[in-house]
Amino acid sequence: MEEIKNIASFRLGLYVKLETPYKFCDIRPSIAYIFPEYIEGYDFWGYGDIDVIYANIRNFITKEILAEHDVISVRHDFLPGAFSLFRNCKKINLMFKESKDYVKVFTDARHYCFDEINFAYDEFAEGIPVEEIESEIESMTHLVKKLHNQKRINAYFDFHVIEGLPGKMK
Repeated sequence: MEEIKNIASFRLGLYVKLETPYKFCDIRPSIAYIFPEYIEGYDFWGYGDIDVIYANIRNFITKEILAEHDVISVRHDFLPGAFSLFRNCKKINLMFKESKDYVKVFTDARHYCFDEINFAYDEFAEGIPVEEIESEIESMTHLVKKLHNQKRINAYFDFHVIEGLPGKMK
């Protein structure tokens, strides 16, 4: 954790507060910027959860989806931390910096759920549009949807996952 925090702080030019493993979720949108040597030569990079079985993602993430989209979400409503893909290009790799709150999120030890939607799960379950959801920070979902609506990126949101707690599957 200390090594990752030091590399992230150096590459971002900020003192990144990475005190707990779960806080790493907040800096996941900057992985390509922090660790460019690991994604070199790949068309896409992404993040996911360790408790997910992915199987053959080409059954639902097709060549056409990959060719046409910069950001790929396997949920119809928000970017899930369980699985999100990003085109490996400068514009997308730096996209996290367009959030007005990324410095606050990265330099505060508190977990903000920046990679997803700042804990607004109930609002999304109710079908409230992202633009109408009050949020303490501009999360990656807020940012991606805003940039998509401005036609600055092409984002894909579709329902490809089933998630929830045992006994409360959605």
